Amino acid sequence: MLVLTVSHAQEAVFYVRKPDIHFPRIEEGQIIEHTFIIENKGDVPLEIYSYDVECSCTSISYDAQPIPPGKSSPLTLRFDSSGKKGFQDRYILLETNSLRRKEQLHFEVWVRQGK
Repeated sequence: MLVLTVSHAQEAVFYVRKPDIHFPRIEEGQIIEHTFIIENKGDVPLEIYSYDVECSCTSISYDAQPIPPGKSSPLTLRFDSSGKKGFQDRYILLETNSLRRKEQLHFEVWVRQGK
């Protein structure tokens, strides 16, 4: 007699409705913020272990608690344009327990040079 078992791996699924943000033009020195809503569309709690930003001009804040299945949590991005000019193209890399392990958020903004 042969018995087959099929197992369904339970995973956390990272989902952001709009992971790419295009800000309007700003003046150098302005600080802009955007809040991404991270949803867990998986079967187990979603955890964000760490993050990496491309420069110190960008920071994020979020609740370090795991996001339960079917729930969401805000992640706020803050960009300080002091000393920046021209097109700014930034990525935020998140290390998670999702299937992909590394998740990415992105924003763009054009910074006009101050007077």
